[in-house]
Amino acid sequence: MNEARALRVRTDERRGTIYLSCQALADAAQLTTRRELIDRLFSIRALRALRLDPRRGSAWLSFESGAVTVPEALEALAVALRAPSLPRIGLPYEELLLTGLPAAPIEVYRAERGLTLWRVDELRAGRFRLTHPLLRYGPIREKVLDALASVAGVLRQSAPLTRPSSLDVWCQPHRIDAGILLEVIDGALVDYSQLLAQRGIPIRESLVSANLVLAPISDFLFPPLGIANAVLVWMLNIEHAAGALRGLRSRRFTLELLYLTVGACTLLTFHFFGSAVMYAALELWPKLVRRLRTEGQRQFLARYRRSPRRVWIDRDGTLLEVPMAELPAGETIVLREGDTIPGDGVVLDGAAEVRESWITGSPGARNKRPGDSLYASTELSRGEIRARIDSVGERTAAARLSAWYGRALRQPSLKIKSQRLADSMVLPALVFGIAALARGGLHMTKAVIRPDYFTGPAIAEELSELLTIIQAAEAGFYIADQNMLDRVAEADCWIFDDSVSWTPGHHNGTTFAAKLREQGIAEILFLSSRPPAEAARLADALGFDQWHGNFTPAARKNFIAARQFLGKSVAYFGDCSPQDAAAAEQADVTISVLANRDLSTPPASIALLIPDLLRCSALLSLARARSSSVSSAFASSLVPNVAAMSGAVYFDFGVLTSVILTNLGTLASYYRWRRTLKSVQ
Repeated sequence: MNEARALRVRTDERRGTIYLSCQALADAAQLTTRRELIDRLFSIRALRALRLDPRRGSAWLSFESGAVTVPEALEALAVALRAPSLPRIGLPYEELLLTGLPAAPIEVYRAERGLTLWRVDELRAGRFRLTHPLLRYGPIREKVLDALASVAGVLRQSAPLTRPSSLDVWCQPHRIDAGILLEVIDGALVDYSQLLAQRGIPIRESLVSANLVLAPISDFLFPPLGIANAVLVWMLNIEHAAGALRGLRSRRFTLELLYLTVGACTLLTFHFFGSAVMYAALELWPKLVRRLRTEGQRQFLARYRRSPRRVWIDRDGTLLEVPMAELPAGETIVLREGDTIPGDGVVLDGAAEVRESWITGSPGARNKRPGDSLYASTELSRGEIRARIDSVGERTAAARLSAWYGRALRQPSLKIKSQRLADSMVLPALVFGIAALARGGLHMTKAVIRPDYFTGPAIAEELSELLTIIQAAEAGFYIADQNMLDRVAEADCWIFDDSVSWTPGHHNGTTFAAKLREQGIAEILFLSSRPPAEAARLADALGFDQWHGNFTPAARKNFIAARQFLGKSVAYFGDCSPQDAAAAEQADVTISVLANRDLSTPPASIALLIPDLLRCSALLSLARARSSSVSSAFASSLVPNVAAMSGAVYFDFGVLTSVILTNLGTLASYYRWRRTLKSVQ
């Protein structure tokens, strides 16, 4: 055998690995024979993992620790390569190996039921690292993360920025193992080809990156290269021209005009580095916020999608463990402490405490006895019960709520309020910029008008939308249109009717109505269709001190209209049945109450999932907090921006210093909201 085709062997007995290299191995690793080579190598029972590098003609073979010696491994390798034919070993998505680039390195691992492209490392008890070549693609990574979040026993999952092909997963020890994780993540890749097609070309991101790379070279090393930066700055700003022109035609000074002015000053001064850093920051912050919002949405929706992989069923006194996919409706199951309930059902016998706040809005653990209802995705915190499962999958209350909240979260964030507040600063910024022009020239003008008045409030507006939905769900509310919360915050007359079987609103000796008045609601009324005497008793029991009896649906509409005629803004609470539709439409904002937990059809705008009067004060607090969040963020963002402007005028700060000060303020806003979201997950 000549030297070019000679086999070179290197071993690491401590780790149980063998490194092979030769031209024949490179030839066998090409597309036409690659699959056969993998089957031959994995016919060696002790082989745990394989890495092929066709370009170098090398193979890295990892064996079970202590299973074979190096001579035994080499002998088994020779036998496998000389065997006339071998059975094919199952390998999901093997087309990734057979249609990829011939020179691309290949990693294959042994799994319980065959082979896999996933590398699963258990870093310590309950923590795993998952690696796969497809994870570098955003849509696929998000699909896998969503699948992991829905598994009962998976506590947390994340995609590190420094390892785009890996995921870190934290699990409950002894409940989740590598085999279960492989089942989940392989299932998430079923439609990977469609997910790959969703990839777009990030043109603006590429322009920003090129500008950032070239700017220090053109500013400090090779000025003629500034021509390339000038072209990039023009391309990054030309999209603002139409918006700026529309604003000027309507006599408004918009952010587009400010961006164009900054771009023009950059071109006139022919200094690009400070502006390039700001362009990169303006590209980075929305990406970080989207990532944070996506992670928050995933963790929130996972509460409703969480399901065990296997369940114990009771067949005539015999317990059998079956996969969740094989659990039919009507089956009797056994649930113990720490188990997640796989479907909606009813307790047959036993006693337990169940956490179900994300379904019912009831905080803490609820005691369950025979005859009590159970809901999918909730968890037994204590006890043991036998239960009949009446519905599974998409027919459960949790699945319907997940679909509702998912639709609400998919609505794009328009950032109208943050845009409006930022636009209000454009004219003052331009005026200060003109004043700075006389004092220090274009360079000072650039530093004065460069601060960012939009990103901080935009972070608050986008993340407060997610936070509001999460907190509303905890309080038992579903919110489809958050703009309706502004009307809730503005309403000074709240009207409740007796179409709903309300839970009394007394807490620590304070009535429901008194608590609302403490929050600034001037008028709280109870309208009943019952005779006055009965209406009075019911109103007193519920905590109302103002009521009216003998009210028909038509009279409710007229009553609301009369209050509006007096200049009051009315919030109406009722079941919003067809007969009460006129009153619901007349009110400024309507909160529908789902009677008997009817989740068959999505409610409109705002809905109370449980008829608990005390929850309504939480809705008011949420509405007011959301209304003030963007204004507070805008006020906070003014501090670093004003500091940057003042420093530019009085201390001759450059553009880069102005950019750094501004982004420090944005960083503080981002981490404040990040910490807030983490606290509710």
